[in-house]
Order: sequence, then structure tokens, then C-alpha cells
Amino acid sequence: MIQILRSLPDAHQQKILQFAEMLQTQERSPSTTMDSETSSLFGDGLAAFREKWQIESLDINPDEVFGGDRDPSPGREVVL
Repeated sequence: MIQILRSLPDAHQQKILQFAEMLQTQERSPSTTMDSETSSLFGDGLAAFREKWQIESLDINPDEVFGGDRDPSPGREVVL
């Protein structure tokens, strides 16, 4: 996690540190403000990652990479 944080631009590092401080000082209760801040931080980090590694230019097929990772069954069978 620290390695990922260090790879982000300074502005993104500051946002993440501010968010961590907010979590430590606030009570953890459901809040749309917290949700939007989390989404914003995630979105900024994802955008930075995609830009840094130029994900779109790699021409990766997600079905080839992740196709066999998930169990295709609809769920467990329940015996009553």
C-alpha cells in the first residue's frame, strides 16, 4: 500500500492522507459526504494509474485475463 501511495503524484498523496486523517477524527457512520469523497479519491487514483501505465493502449481483453477466475455456477445448492 505504501508503494502505491508513493507512486502517486503529491496532490493525490495529500488527498489520501487528508481522507485518512478525517477517518481517524470522525465517527464512522454512513454518510453521502464520505461516500462521495471515497469515490473521488478512488476515481482520481484510478485515473492516475491508467494514465501512468497507459492501460487503454495495451489492448488487453478482460475475458482472456479474468475469464476462468470466477466460478460460473449460480451459487450453492440449498438443501431444506
